[in-house]
Amino acid sequence: MRKLVALVGVIAILEGLTGVLNQIIAGDPTIPLRLFDHFNRLVVERAAFLDGYEIWANAALAVVGVVLSIVARARVQA
Repeated sequence: MRKLVALVGVIAILEGLTGVLNQIIAGDPTIPLRLFDHFNRLVVERAAFLDGYEIWANAALAVVGVVLSIVARARVQA
């Protein structure tokens, strides 16, 4: 289960960072950036309440990914 959470965390980090880069570039992204830009294209660009907050939404996704990765690597103390 920890490996799955860590994998989701890494994917969230990649999705968030590529979304931020695509918003900064503000053009047609290159192929490597397109591979991990699903959150930006499918959620951020279609959600009306995120208009003007695209960079913040992608940055928040990257932060969530970091938190998930940290939680997955944390040791359980009994």
